[in-house]
This record gives sequence, C-alpha cells and structure tokens, in this order.
Amino acid sequence: TAGGLVVRSAKNLSSPKESERLSTGARVEALSVEQGRLQYQLITGAGPSTGWVSLALHGKALLEKVAVSHLEVRRKAIRSYWERFGLPAEEEREKLGYNRQCFAWRTSSTDRDAVTSVPEEQVRADLTRDMGFACRDEE
Repeated sequence: TAGGLVVRSAKNLSSPKESERLSTGARVEALSVEQGRLQYQLITGAGPSTGWVSLALHGKALLEKVAVSHLEVRRKAIRSYWERFGLPAEEEREKLGYNRQCFAWRTSSTDRDAVTSVPEEQVRADLTRDMGFACRDEE
C-alpha cells in the first residue's frame, strides 16, 4: 500500500489526483477548509507543495492540528519578506548606505576652529564621485 495522503488539485473528490502523495508526518499550513477538505501549503516533509486533502476518512482524522510557536510565525514572516523583496546585490549595498561612515562629533568651539576649510571644487568633486551625479550651480 502507498503511504501518505492522496492530494487532489481542487477541493472536489472527482478532481485529478496529484502524482505524489503528502507524506506521513509532513507539516502543512491550512489555507482553506471547505466541506471536510483542506487546502494546504507544504511547510516541511514530502509531497506536492500545495493541494487539497480530506480531513477524515470513515470517521478517523487524517490530519492533526498542532500549535504554531510565535518564533515560527516570525521566521515565516521574515522568510516571506525576503522572498518578496530579496537582498540587494553586493554592488547595490554600497549605494544604499549599508557601509555608512560616522562623522566626527564636535563638542566645543575650539573644535570648530580646528576644522580646515575644503575648497568648493573639491567638495563638488567628492560629491560627484560618492553620489554618482554632478552638482549643478544654483541660478
């Protein structure tokens, strides 16, 4: 005999069977429950990633509801976020401020007097290099 649960592509018992069964011990997330059938998304274990299964057969429960920890919910939320938005490519991280540098903290007027003046042309050249666009003169 084949182990696991028969998975169908739709909620009707007459809908086509998936080629693979949902393995015994697999963990699923319930997406919808209708007429004694459960639409699921596979979390762990083997079987189709999504589908419909019967909740019971001849009065015997085929699925067992388990509590989900808050940590698991948080992990799923973070995983979903990164799947949706992803991490920027390495070269993009620098442009997005991942490697920011701190500025000197000045606390007294003597510190302000010690600051050396930088020519405006040098400031513009540094901004153009660091920001990737040229500063325009105000009209």
